[in-house]
Formats: sequence, C-alpha cells, structure tokens
Amino acid sequence: MKQSRFSEQQIAFILNPAEEGAAVEEVCRRAGISIQTYYRWRKKYGGLIPTAADIDPRDAASSSWPAQAGHPRHC
Repeated sequence: MKQSRFSEQQIAFILNPAEEGAAVEEVCRRAGISIQTYYRWRKKYGGLIPTAADIDPRDAASSSWPAQAGHPRHC
C-alpha cells in the first residue's frame, strides 16, 4: 500500500476549516488535494478534531491544563 503524504494530524488539520464552514474547494486548493480526496478523508477521519460546538464548557474544570482547572502553576 502506498504511504500517505500527510499524517493523521495533518489530515485532521486540513479537514477542520471545512467543518467550520469554509468552502471545500478553497480548502482543497490550499492543501493541494483533490475534492475526491477531501471527501474520502472526511469519511475516514471526520471525527478526529472536536469543533467548538463539541466542547462542553463544564469539562473545562476537569481539564488537564493547570490554568484552566484552577490549579496553581508549578514552575
């Protein structure tokens, strides 16, 4: 099988703007991929990056980021 030019993280980064409302054609042009590739990736990797609507603000308190969880910073 041919190895992909893009890692899963890069694919998720490419798919994200279109999921937030950008034109698919523009996203594909900037990434240098075909529209067919975009839709194939969306089918396979569509749920990798949560959008702002997917993030529950109540989960911020249990976040692993110290600044968001209200924990003192340890330097």
